[in-house]
Amino acid sequence: MSQFQNKIALVTGSTSGLGLEIAKQLAEKGATVIVSGRREEKGKEAVQQIQKVSPKSCFLQCDLSSPEQIKQMFQKIKESFGSLDIAVNNAGLLGTIALIDKYPEDMAMAVIDTNVKGTWYCLKEEIQLMKTNGGAIVNIGSATSLVGYKGNAVYSATKHALIGLTKSVALEYANKKIRVNAICPGVIETDMSDIILNAFGKPEETKKAIEGMHPIGRMANPLEVAKSCIFLLTDEASFITGVALPVDGGWTAV
Repeated sequence: MSQFQNKIALVTGSTSGLGLEIAKQLAEKGATVIVSGRREEKGKEAVQQIQKVSPKSCFLQCDLSSPEQIKQMFQKIKESFGSLDIAVNNAGLLGTIALIDKYPEDMAMAVIDTNVKGTWYCLKEEIQLMKTNGGAIVNIGSATSLVGYKGNAVYSATKHALIGLTKSVALEYANKKIRVNAICPGVIETDMSDIILNAFGKPEETKKAIEGMHPIGRMANPLEVAKSCIFLLTDEASFITGVALPVDGGWTAV
């Protein structure tokens, strides 16, 4: 299937987990994928997998907490590809698990810098590269974009902010044929979920508690969440913009 033939796609935070799965799905459907992340070794490993089906795909190292690195990344994209058709703003930082009066300020600022400011800078650059031909953007939120999250108010606040950005930018650029949506996953079985499971020193108990938050009774796997993102990037979703789609096993329906 070549839904994204001749399309250039950027996926931030795509060296592992959900981001890598989204990048793989885009490549398998014909896109040239720009894999982006902080970890160079992981990035090279990821892009080697993707190049098996999309030979022109590449890796660009970028820490989204650094505006300068973001600018450099998009300058390289402009020089190499000229424009951008698809962007998935997936990179994010969970931070630590702590009540707000115990939450370290430096960690809080790091989470805000990556999840909010980093996405804001990326959106600015992505829009510039899509203004001529249009495009589709998906921001990766969280079920905690829609409800509170006891134990990590900072993370939840940044993911709420992401939905505000999504809806506002969707309105601002709908007339430029640029669609902007978000997905709001529940807990996904990735390296990030391992941090949550081990935060209290009782991984099995924590896992059962997390599974119980999802009426479906389990955590998500990266592929099923990636597919919802891919749908919003396809022409099948051509009349959908400004949406925050829960992909959370019923968590936020309660």
